[in-house]
Amino acid sequence: MEPQVESNVHPETLNQKEPEIVGNIAFGVTSLLVNYGWHFILLGAVALFAWHTWLKHKYETWRIEKEEREYDARYHKNPDIGKSRQEAIEAARKKQQEELTRASSLQVEIDKEIEEQKRVEKAAERQRLNAEQPGRRLGNSLDSDNAEALANAKIMKKGRAFKEDYNPLDGGGSSRGYRPPTKGCPGGGCGRK
Repeated sequence: MEPQVESNVHPETLNQKEPEIVGNIAFGVTSLLVNYGWHFILLGAVALFAWHTWLKHKYETWRIEKEEREYDARYHKNPDIGKSRQEAIEAARKKQQEELTRASSLQVEIDKEIEEQKRVEKAAERQRLNAEQPGRRLGNSLDSDNAEALANAKIMKKGRAFKEDYNPLDGGGSSRGYRPPTKGCPGGGCGRK
């Protein structure tokens, strides 16, 4: 007897089907999103708003209280923890104060050097100006041959910077005849019959 060979042991084309559970999950998720998508978005927005306005504060308060309870429990078991923590805090404060003092003294020295440099520069400028024009007052740029500048200087000495015949408080000018309109009666009556 000859062994019988099956002719269709392997199919001619290999079609690999995806597992049925993956297809069911994908179909379920897409159908939920299609049917209730806007509800999920609205629920997410409400949750986000609640987190930022109320829940975040509550969570932070709860977390801090939890840490304090844990620290108190550890401290109650071993009091040296609290002592070492206080010593570490004091050492950190002392180190920060020393750094601040050192930086402050360095800044004071820098400021003194800058002030000294400015003082030296001003003294050099004064000496230079005195060497150029002795007897000249600083800030005065009047020339003796400029008659207009002398006239302006005389006016400035009197305390007036305007013309002698002009006084702005006199009310002179083109607006002299202006009078505001009288207010009429709001209904047109004013007691007339």
